[in-house]
Amino acid sequence: WDEWLAKPIHERVPWQMPPATELQDAGVTFRAKASPRSLVDVTFDRRGGVMEIPTAENYANRAMLANLVAYEQSRGRREMQRVASYALLMASLADGRRDAEALHRAGVLAGGDVDEAAAFYAHLCPPPEAVNNCYGEVYGGVREYCGRSWNRHRAVLAHDYFSNPWTSMSAAAAVLLLLLTVVQTVYTVLPYYHPT
Repeated sequence: WDEWLAKPIHERVPWQMPPATELQDAGVTFRAKASPRSLVDVTFDRRGGVMEIPTAENYANRAMLANLVAYEQSRGRREMQRVASYALLMASLADGRRDAEALHRAGVLAGGDVDEAAAFYAHLCPPPEAVNNCYGEVYGGVREYCGRSWNRHRAVLAHDYFSNPWTSMSAAAAVLLLLLTVVQTVYTVLPYYHPT
């Protein structure tokens, strides 16, 4: 027990995925998968930080998803539980209204009310310890990507300074003024050390 508690939280609770807004703050981009092989075909690109999730039609898939999760749970933990893993992933990503709106803007959640979608996945989600999760590689890739400070800083820079043309122009003007100040300082100090 003590050995288990000594492990980092991501090793003790590998099924915990941060909400979508936290992942976006860390530089992860969500995208609707163009041609998914199935509903549960979720991938993560470690280099670009892009998580591709098939588009989920809120109203069309609810009964089917609930029945498939119940079917997988009734079979036990012998093999991977793909639909239950998908429900667990979506419940953790769409943790609240802001998270569901972020997924809706990315095209992952289509149709219906975003509050209802978040509540549906939270209600559908089985207990995490009862799921033989098939997204271990996706979770590991996301943890590794979010663990790099450069990705988080780049996301903050893009969000705060390059989110619209006006902030982009003001940031470019500030950099230009800084460069001109450095050049002026060099030309002011240079005659002192090298008089003509």
